[in-house]
Amino acid sequence: MQAENLEQDQEVRVAFVAVDSYLSALASISSVVSGVFPDIGSEHARKLIRLRNRLAFDADVRGLIESRETLINELSAFSEKARSVYGSRTEAVQKSLALLSELKDVLAPQTNENFRTLSALCGRIEALGGHAEAAELRSALEGLGKEREMVAAGLQNQVRMLESRLKATELLASIDQLTGVGNRSELEHQIAARLKVNKQFCLLLFDVDCFHAVNEKYGNVCGDELLKQVAARLSNQIRTRDFVCRWSGDEFVVIMECDLENAARRCKQISQWLSGPYRVKTDAEETRVELHMSSDLLECQTADDVHDLILRIGELRPS
Repeated sequence: MQAENLEQDQEVRVAFVAVDSYLSALASISSVVSGVFPDIGSEHARKLIRLRNRLAFDADVRGLIESRETLINELSAFSEKARSVYGSRTEAVQKSLALLSELKDVLAPQTNENFRTLSALCGRIEALGGHAEAAELRSALEGLGKEREMVAAGLQNQVRMLESRLKATELLASIDQLTGVGNRSELEHQIAARLKVNKQFCLLLFDVDCFHAVNEKYGNVCGDELLKQVAARLSNQIRTRDFVCRWSGDEFVVIMECDLENAARRCKQISQWLSGPYRVKTDAEETRVELHMSSDLLECQTADDVHDLILRIGELRPS
């Protein structure tokens, strides 16, 4: 009887820790949502905070299940809006670049022809009478020509700079700002690209056990550094044709192009490699933290679509 009571107490403690971690994750997600695109993310962030507060006050099984659906819906809606805003801004920059390039291509030949005509006219005037005015005009034209070349070169530099900024913006929009690996938006893009060409692949989920307790014990600065190191270790364990992203606060997803048997073997190996001691330097001191990693995986079929796979990732239960 005593052993049974101890087992029940352990289950209750685990449940409390799980709920507490979930509430902390909701708060972190709402912060990220409002920070990425404040103009469109604030509304979704407020809904997530209200959801968290409601669960903190009264968290039962039914409420937790319903909250998952609410979380997925809010993140999906935010993702669509963010994708639309980013797309429109990217399209505007691309149109500006195209317009500048077109303007340069149209004006340059026409301007060159005008200069050649004026220069030839000056030559004819000088040949006829050697007028000083013609020589001055030629000199002025040469000066204008050099000025035009400088303007054209400046325009070309502006185009190159805008193109560089556009590429940088596209890159930033696809990576997780903390860890430097891909983000959830890029994960969806990577999945869609593989489904389009019927590529065989599996999705591996890795979760840091009790990361909330690590944050509470060592602080958020140490926690952030640990996530960076986990992401770096994980990136070193995959091939260039595979893909790693940060799925949520302490969860990472890997797209691995292989069958289920090989994916299961690699999933176990990677999980073991990610588990173990980590060292973090904070305030001139080195902290040693032992992390344990849980994992799960699913095999993707050609009949799947991106939305279904994203939902299935959310249903994985790392162990």
